[in-house]
Formats: sequence, C-alpha cells, structure tokens
Amino acid sequence: MRAVLVLAAAAAVSAAMDSASFRYLGASPGGSHAAWMSYGVYDGSGFPWAEVEILTTSPYRVLEKYGVVLHDEMIHSIAAQDSVLSLAATDLRRFRITMENGGQVLVDHRLTDAGVPPDTVVFSLESYGTWYPGVTYTMVLEQEPTTVTDRIADWFPDPVLIKLVMYDGRSSALVFQEREAPEEYRQSFGYRIAKVIRLHKGALLVVLNVIQPGFEGPNLRYRLIPVEFPVAWRN
Repeated sequence: MRAVLVLAAAAAVSAAMDSASFRYLGASPGGSHAAWMSYGVYDGSGFPWAEVEILTTSPYRVLEKYGVVLHDEMIHSIAAQDSVLSLAATDLRRFRITMENGGQVLVDHRLTDAGVPPDTVVFSLESYGTWYPGVTYTMVLEQEPTTVTDRIADWFPDPVLIKLVMYDGRSSALVFQEREAPEEYRQSFGYRIAKVIRLHKGALLVVLNVIQPGFEGPNLRYRLIPVEFPVAWRN
C-alpha cells in the first residue's frame, strides 16, 4: 500500500510542477567524500532554486550545504545551478570531488520507469553479472510510519522512518536504519530507490526519491545515503 501511495504522490508532484532534479557531482579519491546537487523551480513563486550537499561517506556526515534561490521567475534554472556550484567550488576542490572518482552506477531508475517496484532493487557488482552466472544482491527499502508534533498539514500521510536491508541469497544485512530523521526529512512520507552507485569495494551510495508536503500538494525531493557494503560479502 505504501508503494502505491508513493507512486500516486509522485504523479501528483509532476502535475504540480514542483519536482526536483538530481545531479551527482562525484566523489573524492578513495571515496571518503561525495557531493550531489538538487534543483528545480518552486511551484508557488516560480523562483528557480538549487542546493549542493557535501558529505563524508564513512561515517556518514553532512559537512556543508549550499543553497540558492533566485527571486525572478523569468530566470532559467541553470542560473541557480551555476550560482550554487560557484558557492561550493572551494570545497569541491578542497576534497578533490570529481566525476572521475564518482564510481559505477549499478541501478538507475527514473520516475518514469513504472516497471520496477519502488522499494526493491536487484543488482550485480560487475557489468557481466547479469549475463553470466554470478552473485546478485537485493536491496529492500522499509518504511515505518512515525509521528511528529509539528505536522505541516494533517491531510498528508504520516511521516516515515526508513531502513535499508540487503540480501545475497544466503543471508541478510541491515545496512542503514534511522531512529530519527534529519530535520529536512522529518515530514517525508514516502521514499523510492532511484539509484545505487558503487564507490569502491566497501561503499555504496543510495539515492532516494522523497515525497514531502509542499505548497500546493506533495513535492518530490532527493536524499543520498552512503552505506557500507557488508564485510562478509566482500571478495
């Protein structure tokens, strides 16, 4: 039921035209740091906006966030993207974050890909893994309803907390679980696995579509979570 809700809300977001876009900015040599950008146009004001997040992957910690809103609905959203990248440029250079170090995309499901479940992905770590017999891994996104005292509006579904569980066909491993959502995701009521990126043998980046209360309905946003690939499964 939760999966159906997420897809229905995503359709509503598209109609409201407040759907964010995602751009992966890469990682540092060795994968200790990564960065990503989200951007869009606010449906209420028509103002373009963009944000950049720089984080450490192990342990996961957000180091810096940069945000830009251009208060002119006639300006193209590219201007907001350029502005926020200029603000983040010093840190991107300091941590040597580039797409050359960005790793390998294992899963990439756009919102228009209606043929996959929103909460489960199956992938191989190698490009030949789907052609020849080999190990595949399943990642499952679980969502638990929770309560918050400062609900934006009571007609939206209850917010959720998330966890990620991986399976290798013989065993399972809990790779991420939150007890309390970060402030900007406290009102989020639906998630979907959008991308899985392999940084190196021990680290994955999981990109999630996020459904949140918005100005005229639900909004689509993004969230990036680094997880440790289970040690027992590493070759």
